[in-house]
Amino acid sequence: MKDQKYYQKQREAILNDSHRKELFKALFDLYANAIPIALKKDDGTVVCSYSDEVEELAEKIREQIRLRDNQVFEAHS
Repeated sequence: MKDQKYYQKQREAILNDSHRKELFKALFDLYANAIPIALKKDDGTVVCSYSDEVEELAEKIREQIRLRDNQVFEAHS
């Protein structure tokens, strides 16, 4: 039970981190403002993708999110 409360506090700290929220907003805005490329396959399914530039920037933001998660996690360990 003690461990469960401990992990719950870590999760709450990560989810409530304002810098992390800003990074997620940046990721959302990146995709929201980018124009996806839609391809229709022979079987009728539609696949959407983004330019390499958008995906590279998104990956950098995701990496910053992972780093921030680790920082918050370690601060509350």
